Amino acid sequence: MRTNSLHLLCALFTLSCTGSSGAFERALLRQPQDTANRPVTFDPLLGSWTIDVTYFPGTDSSFTHPGEWHFASVLEGRAVQDVWRVTAPDEKGQPRLRGYGTTVRTWDPEIQAWRSTWIGVLNATVTTFIGRAVGSEIRLEPERMEPGEMYRWVFFEIATDSFRWRAESSSDSGATWRVEQAMRARRSRATTQ
Repeated sequence: MRTNSLHLLCALFTLSCTGSSGAFERALLRQPQDTANRPVTFDPLLGSWTIDVTYFPGTDSSFTHPGEWHFASVLEGRAVQDVWRVTAPDEKGQPRLRGYGTTVRTWDPEIQAWRSTWIGVLNATVTTFIGRAVGSEIRLEPERMEPGEMYRWVFFEIATDSFRWRAESSSDSGATWRVEQAMRARRSRATTQ
């Protein structure tokens, strides 16, 4: 369900973007002593990535902007959080933010899936998903969809140094899917898994 919840947006985004270093960051990034039973679905994505984001606003048009995507294991390994940032030139050719947000994912053993919350700070959007590995892909589908509305986010072609991602929607109950946004990610040289 897509909602505009400024309070949740501020609380969760503050977790990932405080400007100070110290106790908060140590607590956020503290790793567990035992990770044997922790699902590893998102582990291949941990680290920093350079991305090319392509938007498909219409059937015959597209545009691409550069960005960065950073993933980390947080909250003693109980969650995976990312920070996603995309820039585009303004009318004077200066970079400006096009997209900026964070996702927090936590494993729910009762449903054997990841509960995932995306927070887009430029437009105060909060979207909750349920994520699962499906073959070699990771698919995230909204917890609740309006009748006739279907969309999902998919990580695919996941390799050590690259992966792809797409957001797609369907207006015919999933018989066909239209890609609305696609990303190609390359691992940043300065990071390791």
